[in-house]
Amino acid sequence: MLFRTDGIVLRTQKYGDADLIVTYFTLERGTLKAFAKSPRKIKSRFGSSLELFTHAKIALFGKEHTSIPKLTQSDIVHSFQGLRDDLDNFICVSKHAELIITMMHEAEPNKKIFSLFLNTSSILEKIRDRIKKDAISLIFQIRLLDILGYRPRLGSCGRCGRKKGNFYISHGTVLCEKCGPRMEKSLELSQGAISFYAHASTWPISKVLRLTPSSQLLSQLSSAIDEHITYLLSKKLKTSIFQSLLLKSEKNLSSAFS
Repeated sequence: MLFRTDGIVLRTQKYGDADLIVTYFTLERGTLKAFAKSPRKIKSRFGSSLELFTHAKIALFGKEHTSIPKLTQSDIVHSFQGLRDDLDNFICVSKHAELIITMMHEAEPNKKIFSLFLNTSSILEKIRDRIKKDAISLIFQIRLLDILGYRPRLGSCGRCGRKKGNFYISHGTVLCEKCGPRMEKSLELSQGAISFYAHASTWPISKVLRLTPSSQLLSQLSSAIDEHITYLLSKKLKTSIFQSLLLKSEKNLSSAFS
């Protein structure tokens, strides 16, 4: 059976001497793996269409319930070269791709998430400011959690509704001083972080970016979201580990030359 759909390359894995297993996020079939014959040869008919994050029109052939259909055609819609050429962009979108692969079931289509992934990737490719890149990545994570039904409650206490409190990771909500367990890990969030979180969930992305959040605010909120995702998955994302190591390296380098 032959079927066609839009697909975004999330991951590739070498198979044999010249073949690839490509993980796509598709519009019609959600995440799936496809077998690409000989794309690593110089004269491959797939060209550069199997580069990470490339958006393409693809054709797949296989039996109805086959686990890995064969890729027969791949025509580039947008290469997203700018996401691969810039380290900050590459890290951000790699994290988005890892979240989709990890948090979504295979063959589970979701047009809202597909559109979210494309839109945030397009915005990231055009932005040069690192703080805005971090803000876009955070907005993607918040909205992904919202669509999947895992968005934490940060605006008020999850038990009594009071506005002030700390974020308790194991509860997925803010709890006030009266309701919160004393011996459990929690994170304190500023009012600015909570306000940005609320706007990131509902406002158009272009409007949220006008808020120009500080790096400290983004770092605080990113830590809370990262902890929440780690708790949900029972493991830390590989991209989050890499980001932490990179940040530590940058701080050490800055200290060495100060």
